[in-house]
Amino acid sequence: MAETEIGAGKGRRKALWAAVAVIAIAAAGVVGGKFMLEKAVGTFIAERGGKAGSVEADFFGRIHLRDVTLPFADGVSARIAAIDGRPKIFSLSGKLDVKGLELDLKAAKLSVPAATLEDPDFFAAGLTASGEKADLLKRIERFAAKQVSAPEVAIVQNVASSEQKTVYKDVRLEDIASGRVAGYSASGATFAFAMDIPDGEGATKREKMDGTMGAVTGESFDVAYMARIYTQKAGPEDKEPKLLYGPISVKNLAFSDSKSRFGYDEVRSSGLSVRMPTEPLLETLEQLQAVSDPQALPPAERQAFFKRILSLVDMLAKGDMELLGLKMEVPEQESAEGKLVKLAVDKMAFQLNGRSFDGTMNGVTAGEGTDYFKFAEASINGFSWAPTMEALTKLAGLKEEEFETFPYTTLMPEFGTIRIAGLDVDMPGGDPAAVTDSETVEDESATETEVDPSISAEQAPEAEQVPDETTNGEAASDAAVPGDAAEEPMAEAPAEQSADEATDGEAASGAEIAGEVPEDPMAEAPVEQSAVPSVPERVRFTLDTYEIALTKPRNGIPTDVRVSYRDLSVPIPADTQEEGFKTLRKIGLDKLVFSSNVELSWDEPNENFVIKQISLDGKDMGSLSFSGVMGGASEDFFSGDLNAAQIAMFGLTAREVTLKLEDKGIMAKGIKLYAEDNHMTEDSVRGLLVLMTSAGVQHFAATQPKLQDAATAFTQFISKPGTFTLKVKAKDEAGVGALELMGAAENPALLLEQVDIEAKAQ
Repeated sequence: MAETEIGAGKGRRKALWAAVAVIAIAAAGVVGGKFMLEKAVGTFIAERGGKAGSVEADFFGRIHLRDVTLPFADGVSARIAAIDGRPKIFSLSGKLDVKGLELDLKAAKLSVPAATLEDPDFFAAGLTASGEKADLLKRIERFAAKQVSAPEVAIVQNVASSEQKTVYKDVRLEDIASGRVAGYSASGATFAFAMDIPDGEGATKREKMDGTMGAVTGESFDVAYMARIYTQKAGPEDKEPKLLYGPISVKNLAFSDSKSRFGYDEVRSSGLSVRMPTEPLLETLEQLQAVSDPQALPPAERQAFFKRILSLVDMLAKGDMELLGLKMEVPEQESAEGKLVKLAVDKMAFQLNGRSFDGTMNGVTAGEGTDYFKFAEASINGFSWAPTMEALTKLAGLKEEEFETFPYTTLMPEFGTIRIAGLDVDMPGGDPAAVTDSETVEDESATETEVDPSISAEQAPEAEQVPDETTNGEAASDAAVPGDAAEEPMAEAPAEQSADEATDGEAASGAEIAGEVPEDPMAEAPVEQSAVPSVPERVRFTLDTYEIALTKPRNGIPTDVRVSYRDLSVPIPADTQEEGFKTLRKIGLDKLVFSSNVELSWDEPNENFVIKQISLDGKDMGSLSFSGVMGGASEDFFSGDLNAAQIAMFGLTAREVTLKLEDKGIMAKGIKLYAEDNHMTEDSVRGLLVLMTSAGVQHFAATQPKLQDAATAFTQFISKPGTFTLKVKAKDEAGVGALELMGAAENPALLLEQVDIEAKAQ
């Protein structure tokens, strides 16, 4: 029994000591883990060239770092005031609070007062071999986190004498891995920038502008690729452009300076693809900034300078942008009262594809109230600066003596097609009041000069007795009209000589003899001028569409040209004083509506200029169109050499010409008006017109029998208006030469034997 109790006591003591041992071992493990964690973090920072003022770890696995400096390659460094939290380790989630982050790059400085990192993964970043000093790109690629948020992020940039500071609020980055940010946002931002701009007098002035923006959201931002663009050059694998960022939206942008302000409701894009540069972007910007006078460089260096500029353009591969709700207020240059010019644009959209560019503007309005200029749409399609860039590269490498022979036309871009639709203009024109005032002053001056010499001392004996205190203006008035002495002869003049008994000249002579001052014929001018409205005349018109297409350039000169407009409408004022406009209103036209089309092209294989159409159409009036073919159009016309083009003009030949005239009611309106004004019937006026036309053309055709058919067709057209077509074609396939055409200018009959003429009326 006793032995049993003694055995049980020993067992309890062993269990107690075992429990104490377990607690001691566990405590030692925690303390050892804390010590090992502090040592591992400190070693990790030190081996990569970094420094930390202090490194601590608590018993719960959290680390506390102070005054951390992390250097990168190329002199870039990051400084962090404090890091508190626990990194993600295996399946354990992590969180870090960072304060006082400053990242010093060559082109920008980034400052983050405070930030929170959710599930930061430093395990991948720790795979860097011991002793390796990773550059910025590698650190960006190896960092991963579920989310990074910061109440404020400030970025300061200094490039090419311009300075910009942007402060973002409530920044959030999500799903960061492999150097890419899946999504990002900010609640808003403020920014300010200053830059030197030309002042128009050969110097520069510093201009500052402030701005704000609302919510910012974006997707798929490749931070690592952007770092590569700035710090590396294109390698063998960088043949195709890559997406730099995906869809992005910025709301409520506003800009202002001391004089003007403008802003957008929203700016958005579906993304931008960029090529790697041939040399790091930072180096390119530094080399460009180091050149103050490109023209002073030797030809080879000047060419390299311009190539660097053009390389920046070639980096942009494909992208688009939409700007919605533009509102702008800028001071009117000629306004001394500080009047503002207002501009509003509903939407602007741009698409970039390599060296080509397309763009549209919708809902543009300038001015306000009754004074406005607006259009529904303006667009440009197929614009390309590829020819310009190639020509600039060649031009930059030329010597001084080679400039004179350079074909400068090659600097022109390919313009593509420019279109404007829904144009509506109602603006003040010239101010007749200003002209009237100046004319009145001149008339008054001329009147005084003409009247004063006509008054002799005998006619104005009291002029010398004007009191001294009389002003110059009053003295002149008294001298011109000497009191009662002038009034009595004027009253008696009608009794002495009536208007029926004397001519105007005699009446004037009698007035002078009687001492009467002749009445100034300009005296009524102020009354007439006062009747002139003081408001400016207005410029009013609308235009449905306008298009200009300049395509298929050869040495910068377009070989395919089209210029057209449709329904250009100009109102005819009801109170017009122009006789022509009065006549148009009498025939029932309260506005003029015109359409026109000019279409030309170069047929290179056959060396022809093809005039597809040159036409003018008046609504409710008529139309006139012209087409034809000219031969001998060699490529010298598009060589860019002016002398060669002028010589080539003498080789042109006329092969075919077609003229078409169509009546759309103007003849009937004219006949009706003539009949009303001359108290005739419309049938009699029409018969008279046909008779006169027939007699005229038949007389002309009598001397030239080849014109008989044309004369007959034209008479039929006048008799029954419709369409008249005249076609002239050269008998010789080569056409009629320039010298023969010049000779025919003096004697057109010389051409009749060289052409076939066809005419018809429908």
